[in-house]
Amino acid sequence: MRQTQSPVFVGLAYVVLAALSPMSATYAMGLWWYRDQGLAAVLVELAKGWVAQGVWTEMVVWGIWWPAWVVGGTAVWSGVF
Repeated sequence: MRQTQSPVFVGLAYVVLAALSPMSATYAMGLWWYRDQGLAAVLVELAKGWVAQGVWTEMVVWGIWWPAWVVGGTAVWSGVF
């Protein structure tokens, strides 16, 4: 495997990856759409969507996005990509 020699590129990739994390996206959604209620309101809305409408938000976030984000973070941290 080829490793990246540039620590600046690795640091920039890690910052981008952190900005695209599931927690950052949930927090940003809370700041944008639920300014007055906070993060708890976002989590309640996600849970209501799962129970009432059968939305697969949690499955997508925790079953697909989170593992892909962890693997991407491991690859960036190790410098292999």
